[in-house]
Amino acid sequence: MRLLKKDIQSIIPILLYFGSMILLIEWIIPLEKVTDTGETQAFILYIVLCFILTASFLPNWVSSPLKLLGMFFVIDQLFISESFMTKGWFSSLLADIKVNFSAVLSQQWFDLTPLFRTFLFLILLWMMSYLLYYWFVVRKKPLSFILITF
Repeated sequence: MRLLKKDIQSIIPILLYFGSMILLIEWIIPLEKVTDTGETQAFILYIVLCFILTASFLPNWVSSPLKLLGMFFVIDQLFISESFMTKGWFSSLLADIKVNFSAVLSQQWFDLTPLFRTFLFLILLWMMSYLLYYWFVVRKKPLSFILITF
């Protein structure tokens, strides 16, 4: 009986964490209607990937490269025509990032390319998956995120 109670107490934060994933996806769905963002399915799949890797309790040296690989895959599917992870693919990506960093440094926000905006958005989603894990599982304080969602 005591073991069962402890198992339930360890499962509840993970269930709440996956509930927060659903709330975050709820934030993504209206992007197609509110902005010129398309392909929200790719963002939703990336969110699911990040949440599963975070909840799997893999060490960061394993999960972080997998999340980065997922980010590169989303960017490849949406923007880059070169073969995935080839020299031409990396040169195309780095050239785009270089152009956009100069735009950021000169504060020309409207000159950012869609690839770079997507890259920044995917980094934000990666951070949100960790922050939600921290709020829901580690700190056990889900109320703030739930209130923000409403």
